[in-house]
Amino acid sequence: MDTNNFNKMPSDELKKTTIKKENFEATTDQKFLKECIESCLECYRSCLSLIPHCLEMGAKHASKKHIGLLQSCAAICETSAAFMSLKSEFQSEIAKLCSEVCIKCAESCEELVDNDKAMSDCAEVCRKCATSCDEIIAHTSKSH
Repeated sequence: MDTNNFNKMPSDELKKTTIKKENFEATTDQKFLKECIESCLECYRSCLSLIPHCLEMGAKHASKKHIGLLQSCAAICETSAAFMSLKSEFQSEIAKLCSEVCIKCAESCEELVDNDKAMSDCAEVCRKCATSCDEIIAHTSKSH
């Protein structure tokens, strides 16, 4: 659009331009939110499904600390997805905690990889979720 013509636009046209911009921002917010909810739910499923595998592996895989991290990560991911689905005013705080727990869980899984694809896959999903939560936090802080 030519900027000279923009200055000559009637006010109704300017309002339409503003509305379009607001719709774009709302759509962008929804896109970030949807992606984060999906990442949280994927991480939730990944951590829960890894618990029986780790218990079967035994030793360090079945340690109270590692199993506890998998359980904690699954729980906070489920909670984070729920808060975001509700568009709760506390979603950023929950996303921050979710990111921290996901990083710890990923680190724990990475320590136990030993050519175990299930462990490396879970670590990757946890890191993806942490990144997605960090994006929500950054995006939310920019819009407020």
